Amino acid sequence: MQSPLFIGVDVAKAEVVAACSQMSFPVRKVANTVPELKKLLKCLPVGSCIAMEVTGIYHRTLADLAHRAGFKVYVLNPKDMRHYAKGVGMRAKTDRVDSLVIARFLAHEIKQLRAYEPPTPTQRAIDELLKRRATLVAHKTAIQLTCSQMTVLKKRAAKLTAGFDEILQFISAPSKPNAWKQ
Repeated sequence: MQSPLFIGVDVAKAEVVAACSQMSFPVRKVANTVPELKKLLKCLPVGSCIAMEVTGIYHRTLADLAHRAGFKVYVLNPKDMRHYAKGVGMRAKTDRVDSLVIARFLAHEIKQLRAYEPPTPTQRAIDELLKRRATLVAHKTAIQLTCSQMTVLKKRAAKLTAGFDEILQFISAPSKPNAWKQ
């Protein structure tokens, strides 16, 4: 029986690169697809720990699959990893090096890390709404600023931003409980 490993994964939209801090296997590159990620996870010993950086949405599939498969999963702040890499003298910025840095960090700092717990569907829905709300606010503000100095545009922009206000009001206080789940 193989002992648990500390696995660091550099996640991108199209692929992931996995490395082991113990160098028990060569660095592996696989497609960031469910079938390929499942194959990768099946190769790892039970009880292994897997860490990856937050990537917006691209890390979610691997984090959720690994968690469901019984692995301890850690989702890390990329800024922390950048500082750690500089601190240990690993400045090259390649997927291979990034995965090795993440694995090394996990092996040395695991006691200070908080394990990943997948968000509930409601938490994910709220997160998506908050991201969209932020985008809407930014666009509304940009339209207001762009049109504020020209009277001919200012009135028309006011009509447009009223539509933004309606959507923002719905996100902030829907008329029915859980209406945003639909």
